[in-house]
Amino acid sequence: MVVFRKGRLLLSLYWLVKRVFDTLFSALVLLLLSPLLLLVAILVKLDSRGPVIFRQQRIGQDRRNGNSVRFNGTDRRQVNHKGKPFTICKFRTMRVDSPKYATTPDEDTDPRLTRVGRVLRRTCIDELPQLLNVLNGDMSFVGPRPEMPFIVQTYNSLHCRRLKVKPGLTGLWQLKGSRKVPIHKNLHYDLHYIKKQSPWLDFKIILQTTLFALSRKNL
Repeated sequence: MVVFRKGRLLLSLYWLVKRVFDTLFSALVLLLLSPLLLLVAILVKLDSRGPVIFRQQRIGQDRRNGNSVRFNGTDRRQVNHKGKPFTICKFRTMRVDSPKYATTPDEDTDPRLTRVGRVLRRTCIDELPQLLNVLNGDMSFVGPRPEMPFIVQTYNSLHCRRLKVKPGLTGLWQLKGSRKVPIHKNLHYDLHYIKKQSPWLDFKIILQTTLFALSRKNL
């Protein structure tokens, strides 16, 4: 019992430190990269018609306990698909009139991508606005990949473990997973992270992500 309480205390302390780091570091990075973000916003606007920022609903951490939370008389569990909904922000990389495909085309040949959008995808710069999601607490720098509501609707009890922590800007899935296989084939990356989460693992993932981004020289 004492060991269990100690483990819970250490985990709570880790989450607190992680939130402080997320807040301070995201604010610092946004400040330092503000000239780049402004330049990218201008290029996106000049390259094609449509909004600069792409917004889409995702499902975040499930912070509920065993009691249902009700909004306007409606059980939240019937509304938000097992976790907290939030709006994710990215630089728009596709044309606003892009057709929908049953399967995602290869990034190098995807006709839906704009000229600027293709570069943003290759360099991962399109993900930078998600720093706002980190700053306001919907996401963390490191965590499971944030998923769309219709995907979360299909989750079983094993999949729902991904919702016990905040989704991340980067993570094991984002680094090692493949977009060419079904989503459930990459699930083990997120489950491994949740089981082994620690400051050291977070540091290694952030370092690997930084090295990966710097190596994307093929523009």
